[in-house]
Amino acid sequence: MALALSLVVLMSWPLIMRYLAPPPPPIEARPPDKTATNGAESAPSSGSPTKKVTPTKPATAQPKTQVQTTQAAPREITIRSAFWSATLSNRGAVATSWILAKYKEDGVERNITGADGNELQLIPQQIPEPLSAPLSLRTPWSPEVALQLNHVNFQIEGVNPNETDVTLGTDESRTITFTYASPSITAKKSLTFHGGSFVFDVTAEVISGGSPQAVEIVLGPRFGDQSDKQTGSYSTPPQFVAYTRDGKRQQILGAAITPPFATITAVDHETNQIKLDKPLPEGVTQVKLTADKDKGAT
Repeated sequence: MALALSLVVLMSWPLIMRYLAPPPPPIEARPPDKTATNGAESAPSSGSPTKKVTPTKPATAQPKTQVQTTQAAPREITIRSAFWSATLSNRGAVATSWILAKYKEDGVERNITGADGNELQLIPQQIPEPLSAPLSLRTPWSPEVALQLNHVNFQIEGVNPNETDVTLGTDESRTITFTYASPSITAKKSLTFHGGSFVFDVTAEVISGGSPQAVEIVLGPRFGDQSDKQTGSYSTPPQFVAYTRDGKRQQILGAAITPPFATITAVDHETNQIKLDKPLPEGVTQVKLTADKDKGAT
């Protein structure tokens, strides 16, 4: 009887427990919350509308401002007076033609002709490579810079965009400025012409690495009467002409320029004095300092 009662209890116990403690209803899968995002949105507070937070994009580094390389089309401009006419090219900012027409002596104007009786052209019309036309630049510290500047097109300032001829009266002057800029080099060459004079003013500057550099203006090659094939028309010896920083003009005959004779051994920047390795020759009153990146200053 005990065994029978135990079997009844064991068989009826699951039914009794299901009645006393029914199992919870099965969990149904719920659709995802439309307001949920992958951590990019804030959970809405009770009674407040959902606010969407836009992820912040990392700031993009702005490129540094750089000087753009000058872009200019080939162009020539001719400056005329009653006595001469000069043609300038923006390729290298050089002179490609310079014709003398007349001069005035004792108040009388006289015509000028070349050795062949035609107009007096001072500039060769065919210049072989690697020579450049007159008024080209020379940079002793880096010949490659001058080679570049003598073969690029400069912007022209001082004339109208479509102006090709400028005629000056005897009391008029005009300054023509050529400029060039690249990320590493800037150059400027200015020429001032005077209608009543054969003399013109020219200045040049080159900046490399943010600092002004030494620059020279080349007059040649073979500046003179191009029709004279024998001896040349001018006997004036070469001259060295320069302007100091305070605007004073210095002109020295080529015959007075001597070869290098001393080397700088010390420089005192406070007193602006230099020390040479040998005394100056007798009679020397002026000294020109030149720098050679391979040999040092002499």
